[in-house]
Amino acid sequence: MIKKLLFVLIATVVLSNSGIAQDKKDERTITTKIADLLAQLPARDAAQLEGNMKEIADLGEEGYVTLISGLTAPGKGNNSLIEYAVGGFTAAATKNGQQAWRTMAVSAYCKALSKVTDKQNKAFIISQFDMVGNDAAVSCLEAYLTDEQLADEASRALIKVNTASSFSA
Repeated sequence: MIKKLLFVLIATVVLSNSGIAQDKKDERTITTKIADLLAQLPARDAAQLEGNMKEIADLGEEGYVTLISGLTAPGKGNNSLIEYAVGGFTAAATKNGQQAWRTMAVSAYCKALSKVTDKQNKAFIISQFDMVGNDAAVSCLEAYLTDEQLADEASRALIKVNTASSFSA
């Protein structure tokens, strides 16, 4: 009888603790989530890379824009981890079944272009449209066709978009 009671008590404690663990929400700030993500880069293997890309998607569009906006002007910091994260997410967003990621990426890149001031960083962001660009990217790329330093990148991205609206831009 005591063994049965002890078993029920232990089972109750274990099950209640597992329920609590499942209900925990990630209450870290976006900034902390981004810092934690960047600390995991570059990925050790394909499984970690896939997990990292899911973490980026979980940031949501505004969180992703915040990550991209961390790009600094040349000589002011090291952009390699952010560029790795962005390039990886761009590639992941092109895979079958990842249309929501692709949509998020295009929108985030358009928003990030207005937040980043350095031309080299803008060129890097524009280059991401070479892989994920679609009609939604055309209007934000058009603005850079008259920019002497970014016209080539914008033109190339529009050609890669390869839609009627991209060729009339």
